[in-house]
Amino acid sequence: MNNQIIYEDQLKLSDVQKYRETVRAIVMNQLHQVMMIYSNKFKDYTFAGGGIKQNETHEDALKRELLEEIGATHIEMISYITSIDEIKYGLFDGTTVFQQRSHYYAVKIHTFGKTELSLRESWHGITPVWMNIDDAIVHNKNVMYDINHQQTGLKTVLKREEIILKTLKEKTMRKFEIIERYANQNPILPSRATEGSAGYDLSSLEDVTIEPRQIKLIPTGLKVFMPKDEALFVFPRSSLAIKKGLMMSNSVGIIDADYYGNKDNDGHIMVPLMNIKDEAVTIMKGERIAQGVFMPYLKTSDDEAKSQKRHGGFGSSGH
Repeated sequence: MNNQIIYEDQLKLSDVQKYRETVRAIVMNQLHQVMMIYSNKFKDYTFAGGGIKQNETHEDALKRELLEEIGATHIEMISYITSIDEIKYGLFDGTTVFQQRSHYYAVKIHTFGKTELSLRESWHGITPVWMNIDDAIVHNKNVMYDINHQQTGLKTVLKREEIILKTLKEKTMRKFEIIERYANQNPILPSRATEGSAGYDLSSLEDVTIEPRQIKLIPTGLKVFMPKDEALFVFPRSSLAIKKGLMMSNSVGIIDADYYGNKDNDGHIMVPLMNIKDEAVTIMKGERIAQGVFMPYLKTSDDEAKSQKRHGGFGSSGH
């Protein structure tokens, strides 16, 4: 991810009078939630961290800030992620222009203790919380242009955090979602049958009868978000042919990351089943029909598909 610059109002690089550096921690748990700092004063979510003091290393500054804000007593810096520059006025100061560079690090926290909030942090009423990435994005977007965040020196803060949250979502998040138009039919969100299961069970949204030698698309009412370098491979359940005499007509389905939210069908996952028996077979609403396995994929060094965009829904990549 390349360094990005966010400008407050009509400021320019040539307006900068002072330079400031900060460090910020990206901490995630096994549920793909991210640790954020909620401010009761500003009603927003930001990443833990703050300014680097004179003669401090980035690691020293992160240790100090994370102890203060979330009570982290033992941290491990995993990797450097990126930096974002803000060309902004000083906080509540409409005269001095700063270039503030925020360095983001992936961090693992091994032990927690008590927070040691500064007077400013206590005044802001900050609390560490685990947040779903989508929820943090939506909440911050709703308050981004309120009176608090339109004060001098605060206009770029949530724009900066939104860039990082959206990048995290694109690179780390896997999530099945109910398509809004099918919500009143109560689709079943996929789950794994056991701790060691690789696949997420996909269920039928409705009762469907398939005549002999007929192929039908079985709706699930779901879509799936995943990192751009992954795909969801859809396999038939092992019992489908044995007990029902049904098979997936395409053997294995591949759902690409850019199928999510497409304009034709909003990324609706549908499973094509063929009846190989001599009598009609009925799939019942809620019955498990397939399983999806997330897998990364590789590209050739001379790949040219990166500039092409999906323009449709089911089967559109073959047009």
